[in-house]
Amino acid sequence: MAPSRSILLFWACALSVLARIAPGAETPAEPVQFVGPDPAAVIRLNDVSRTLERLRGSPYPSLARTAWGALATTRLQRLIAPHADDAAMSTLAASIRCAAIGIDAGEGAEPDVRVAVAVAGDAAPMRDLCRSVCDAELPGGDQVTRWQWPCGQVVQLDNIFAFGWSSHDVVQRPGPAPAAGTPESCVEMSIEPMRLLRVMLPGGLPPGIAPAVPADHGPPLVIGVSLDPIGLREHWNLPIGDIPVLPAARVELFDSLPTTTLMALTFHAEPGASGRLLWEALEHQPMLRFRLDLLLAQWGLPSLQLILSSVTGDTLIYLEDGAPFPYVTIALGMTEDLARAMLPMIAMGVDMSAGPGGVLTGFLGKVPCQAGYLDGQLVVTTNPAGVPGYAHRTGGFTAAAEVAHALAELPDGALVAGVSSSGRAASAIMRTALMSFAHIGLPQLSTLPQDVATAARHGFLAVSRRDGALVLDAGGLIGGPLTAYGLLSSAAYANYRRVVHIMEQQAQELQERHGRPPGGSGSLGKTM
Repeated sequence: MAPSRSILLFWACALSVLARIAPGAETPAEPVQFVGPDPAAVIRLNDVSRTLERLRGSPYPSLARTAWGALATTRLQRLIAPHADDAAMSTLAASIRCAAIGIDAGEGAEPDVRVAVAVAGDAAPMRDLCRSVCDAELPGGDQVTRWQWPCGQVVQLDNIFAFGWSSHDVVQRPGPAPAAGTPESCVEMSIEPMRLLRVMLPGGLPPGIAPAVPADHGPPLVIGVSLDPIGLREHWNLPIGDIPVLPAARVELFDSLPTTTLMALTFHAEPGASGRLLWEALEHQPMLRFRLDLLLAQWGLPSLQLILSSVTGDTLIYLEDGAPFPYVTIALGMTEDLARAMLPMIAMGVDMSAGPGGVLTGFLGKVPCQAGYLDGQLVVTTNPAGVPGYAHRTGGFTAAAEVAHALAELPDGALVAGVSSSGRAASAIMRTALMSFAHIGLPQLSTLPQDVATAARHGFLAVSRRDGALVLDAGGLIGGPLTAYGLLSSAAYANYRRVVHIMEQQAQELQERHGRPPGGSGSLGKTM
């Protein structure tokens, strides 16, 4: 078996069964102590028996029982463990307690990735898996067993099975295990962004940015993800210091949105606070600021500092149910001078022309689009009612029960506030997504919009200031920014791979067809 496939099979088998893990006993060592002395990024799978209980109370088991859910589960199992025996996998699952992954700079161009899994009770199922996929077993002494791989090794130290993609020996980090930043979460990611950027870009940072990146580690970005009756919840601790007093979002703006609204987001900007925060974020990157100013000048726009000082007032972004696609409206609070400078750029980019009252009208692809300046806001909308429709919008969105539940999730004084009806929103998004998946020929997907509408409850997003730092809380059927990005990018990649596979099949069929002589031509040539 190829080393890369062996590695993938071993750890995919170990980690993919976490949904069936039973509670285990307490152990003195933790997996996080075996994934490097000080990695740039650490991913923890916390108390997985607790995760299993939360999974049972989430919407996902009912979705897994749908036609498309069962199909996805079967194909995923074939992908990660095509030859796995269900009984053996269940036994293995019962032995795993928690896991950790560490990512840091390696010796060469590839990052050093280390994985550790803690078992509770009998370790025989995990040892059997190691014997089945590794090249050789090398006993190493008391309570230490090694399994050799061409590109690394698996080491068992008591209840810990640790793997490293390098020749470095597996060493337990001395002292107590580092405390989790979000111990109540099911999965936690602790990332030092600048260090991880250097690890993932072995060729070096882009010119002009590298000198501006501080050499010290800096505070980590900590993200916790948890299963919940509404789906997934995310909690972000954002490593941003010296935060000025920022204005709270005006949540009452949601009352003005129509009943067709699926989701909405708002924030209030004041140049003296919001603009200064963004400008100071670029303070140590003069080359990046210069390049942004140069790019803005090429578009006929003022400098970045002037733009940030001109963004002021309320910004309201919302999505409405529509056909064939949901309608998007973006109302950006800004000065009239900045808006008048941006409208010509929008007109050129979207192929729009000026209409009555200076409102731009055109098409964004096949979707009608309008743009104009109205009461302190630059409004861009694909709603057929256009900019006048935004000016005369009627309320009703917040009267829905699911929206009321979403509003109750928002903390007082949230700087950025977002709410979603979740069920109707997820259904509309899935209907739109199915248009691009129609070519793959899976009738099981036909019930996807109705299924997610039934399973979803409500969704929310809030950025707030807490104990002098910025935190982000979000939740819903698709989760928050991290899980939503992961789901959508995975779906897009799966669609891309499916299209590539179809094109390769068609190219092979064409090649085989043209490789044969046309019917009858061979015999005709011989008789002439």
